[in-house]
Amino acid sequence: MCEIRKVYLLIATVITGAIGMGMISLGQNKMIEAGFLDAFLSDHIHLGRTFISVGMMLIVIALVGMIGVLLHIDIMLQIYAGLMFTLVITQILIGFIIFYRMDLIRQTLNKTLEVKYQNYELYKAEIDRLQKISSCCGMSGPKEWKIKELPSSCCGRENGSCPVSSAYSSSCSEEAGRLLTYGFYFVAVLCFILVVFEVKCALCACCMTDPCALFSCITGYHRKKKKDSET
Repeated sequence: MCEIRKVYLLIATVITGAIGMGMISLGQNKMIEAGFLDAFLSDHIHLGRTFISVGMMLIVIALVGMIGVLLHIDIMLQIYAGLMFTLVITQILIGFIIFYRMDLIRQTLNKTLEVKYQNYELYKAEIDRLQKISSCCGMSGPKEWKIKELPSSCCGRENGSCPVSSAYSSSCSEEAGRLLTYGFYFVAVLCFILVVFEVKCALCACCMTDPCALFSCITGYHRKKKKDSET
């Protein structure tokens, strides 16, 4: 194997594993930050779970590639390349699904917000958390409440009064939708960068392997040829 390609791929597998661990950590943080949206979305793709899943796959793939490079095992490198291409296809499909369902997800979010705001006393904890985290007040703004004293969460407080003049001016439907959209765009950009990196790693692994190695191992052609030469 070409030493330069070997070193490059070894470094790339280490970077892949590091990216995987970073995505798991980022996914856990995203689940904590955006977890309050779970109460308002019955059908959605959770960003945190997506990050964690992709991160775990990257770590496993990196280990396979590292073993293949260090031990000079062509089949392991071919498996590494195949897994990388599979991950690339999976990420592209996830991206299409997200953008295809974006409008539907936002509609679901707005409908759920409307229902829960109409029944504020039943969903007080969920709405108060949304308003404090998103710095918003009301489904369409503070005037929608049509009361003098707004919920304390409209002013970012745990308790006490909140006059309309001191309340957040942003509507919660817009803020929640914006948070959701930014999250999905962030995932899309990150996935695009990962796809480019993963394709380069997979192509490099393919260039370092014997294209007939996997076929020989499966069919036993190499062993048969060796036996014939001995006789």
